[in-house]
Amino acid sequence: MSNYISHICPACNTVFNEKDDIVVCPVCGTPHHRHCYNDLGHCVFEEKHDDGFQWEAGPSAVPGDGSIVAVGNAVCSHCGAENNAGDNYCCRCGRSLLPNNTSDGSHGSGYNTGNNSESSFNYGGFAPNDEIAGHKISELAAYVGPSSHYYIPRFLRFNSIPLLPGFSVSAFFFGPFYFFYRKLYSLGMIQIILWAANFIPSLLLASRQIVSSAQLYGLTIIRTINFDYDLVFNISSVLSLVLLSCRIVMSMFAVKSYYVHVIRSVSQIKMKYSPTAEPQRFISELYSSGGVDKKHTIMLLIAAAAVIILSSFGLIYYMTGTLG
Repeated sequence: MSNYISHICPACNTVFNEKDDIVVCPVCGTPHHRHCYNDLGHCVFEEKHDDGFQWEAGPSAVPGDGSIVAVGNAVCSHCGAENNAGDNYCCRCGRSLLPNNTSDGSHGSGYNTGNNSESSFNYGGFAPNDEIAGHKISELAAYVGPSSHYYIPRFLRFNSIPLLPGFSVSAFFFGPFYFFYRKLYSLGMIQIILWAANFIPSLLLASRQIVSSAQLYGLTIIRTINFDYDLVFNISSVLSLVLLSCRIVMSMFAVKSYYVHVIRSVSQIKMKYSPTAEPQRFISELYSSGGVDKKHTIMLLIAAAAVIILSSFGLIYYMTGTLG
């Protein structure tokens, strides 16, 4: 959503920054803060959707010098409606009141150019009404949320070539954190279980390294852990190989798995809320059910770090009676 940075959220009238979670109305393309959209339950320009309103990006509210552009005229140049001083969008037609906004608000189909490229950025450059597996691109983009411009073109390829894999570098390097971030919890849990299974043998092997390090640094070993080193080493090696293989395979099909997840989830939401009978509830459910899960991803990261650190220091203290 970097293309919306320095533009203004019409719901709260504040400038978007790089840390904001931005969602785009799949009907008219208007950007909102996710919390603004969820609080409203619909697009701020909902009443204009039946008239074919489409949002157009005006000039950035924060130019290169960092100053805020002032709105010089409260009368909309498009429809003539009077607006309150300081408003950035017309209360009648939703057009930008920022100076030098000459857009006619029209949206083409397929790839867009000029100012339209900004509002089509969320759709990977494709028309929002184009379909993938029976769903509009705008609906899939609303569910995907961040990085939808990356996923939409790949979803199109999967729809054309069902057996095509979709490798993800992020899934390979970040493992379960990637899958939790994208709400693919079951795949993330598989890697967590394998990691946990290998953690105890690895901890036992680390105890031998502590003995060697204690002799090097003159520490006294007060307790030792007796185990069959060769057996534990072989078990750890096998589990490590299984975990690596699992990560490679999951990474190869990570994007394809996410595609299947998105299509299935959007289909289930459509069964619950009809896009034609309950369009606003349907769109709101796409945004609230989709997107990414930052909360549980951060919690998982903290938990993993805590387990590793506490276990390591606990083992050192158990064996030497000191933390070094």
